[in-house]
Amino acid sequence: MLSVDTPLSIQVHPSKDQARQLHAKDPKNFPDSNHKPEVVVALSEFEVLSGFKEISAIIHTIGLFPELRLLLGQEKSKEFQQLLDGDRSGLHKILERFYATDAATLQRIVAMTHDRLERFPTDEKAHKLFLYLVSRGFEADPGVFVALFLEHQVLKPGEAMFTPDRVLHAYLKGDAIECMANSDNVVRAGLTPKHQDIAVLLEVVDWSGAAKSCFYPVSSKSGPTTVVTPAAEFSLQIYHDIDGSLGRLGPLGAPELLVLLEGSARTSHNERMEIGDGFFIPADSSGDSINCTDAMIVRVSIPH
Repeated sequence: MLSVDTPLSIQVHPSKDQARQLHAKDPKNFPDSNHKPEVVVALSEFEVLSGFKEISAIIHTIGLFPELRLLLGQEKSKEFQQLLDGDRSGLHKILERFYATDAATLQRIVAMTHDRLERFPTDEKAHKLFLYLVSRGFEADPGVFVALFLEHQVLKPGEAMFTPDRVLHAYLKGDAIECMANSDNVVRAGLTPKHQDIAVLLEVVDWSGAAKSCFYPVSSKSGPTTVVTPAAEFSLQIYHDIDGSLGRLGPLGAPELLVLLEGSARTSHNERMEIGDGFFIPADSSGDSINCTDAMIVRVSIPH
């Protein structure tokens, strides 16, 4: 479970093929050979960054921050012109320039931008995001500008987001439950003092825009909301407003985990569940049930 006050790092997870190569080359920073697709379910309003904006939106964002020209050069620079022509390789080169900027220069440009927006406030979403990130202590972090190029979304309680391999993402604010594949492979891209390998980052990220996060609204139909993802490692269902028995659980030949998010529940072992409690069902279970009152439950299992 996540309770985010200070933004978590902008990061990306390698694909399985990339993970195997990175683990063989650098097992200290890439301790396994697996990928790490993940899904979050919002418990409150949950702010996220996930995936690059469309090129037209990125060009618009650059126009909102004239100070970026100090990092990018003039509008007629090769990188900016590539963006105007719709060539996404220009995006790769622009971020590379962000990361190559020394901390003192970056801090000076961030301070200039901050002062302008404080003196002349606007309702632009990108301006508000920039000011929020600076207020959380990232005055000399290139992630402040990288974040502006990513899609900024707010999940409502009960909504979910799936993030596949190779997609830059960050969790900014709010409470959520997170489920992911079993891996510790993380490539950080900003908003963090932790280790960042920019050369690996630029190789791992999908610059084509083909890999995208998927969003799942709260279902208006009866029954659970099933978060269907391409991930083979987990399956997730969200049950809303349950009164009575959730039904017989297992056996699936794989373990399950249920987490109570609202209401109350009691297991078939006569154990009372409080909000935030989990109920683990082993793979060899002969079947269990949960009796619920006004309950919201997240159920995670392994597809079979």
